[in-house]
Amino acid sequence: FNFSLVRSSQTVAAFKPRSDPDFDFTPGDLLIARSQNGYFHLGDITLRLRAGNSGQWRNYSTATHRVPVTTLPTSSGVLAAADLAPTLPSDVPLRIIRTWAIQNRKLVLNFSLKNKSGEPVEIGALGFPMVFNNVLNDRSLEEAHAKCAFYDPYVGERAGYLQVTRLSGHGPALLVVPDGDTKFEAYNPILDKP
Repeated sequence: FNFSLVRSSQTVAAFKPRSDPDFDFTPGDLLIARSQNGYFHLGDITLRLRAGNSGQWRNYSTATHRVPVTTLPTSSGVLAAADLAPTLPSDVPLRIIRTWAIQNRKLVLNFSLKNKSGEPVEIGALGFPMVFNNVLNDRSLEEAHAKCAFYDPYVGERAGYLQVTRLSGHGPALLVVPDGDTKFEAYNPILDKP
């Protein structure tokens, strides 16, 4: 696959199979229109947090406020790294670092969460928007088959995965799997903006 990131956000700009570089699994052809606040991209994170174990739950998302992230130095195998603080409200109690890396010839997206407050932080929900090109609006059937993808999640804990296939049925397919001990515990469609 050929993979590229938006320089300012380090979210995915394109994810194209090398065998067919005209096809993009992501809605890269709509990147400019979707670059505004509230549009999710592959590489965003959503969280529901509360301070202590009895405080009020607060929702956070890197898609809410689109500003450049803080680029961090990379090491061997790491393609890009960023501190996501600029995209989150100042009261978020966690420092969130995102990295894109190649490990064993596979692309790995990793988020590191570190408590920066003086009290415990409970994570009630943690999500990674899986944004692929299923935008059928204003497209003929031929255009949709040429540009769009269909995704099918299997919520199976450590055996879970998300299969992304071209609407036309032609290969190759993309398989998104949890890394390491990460579990695929739920899948919710994105129904509205954060």
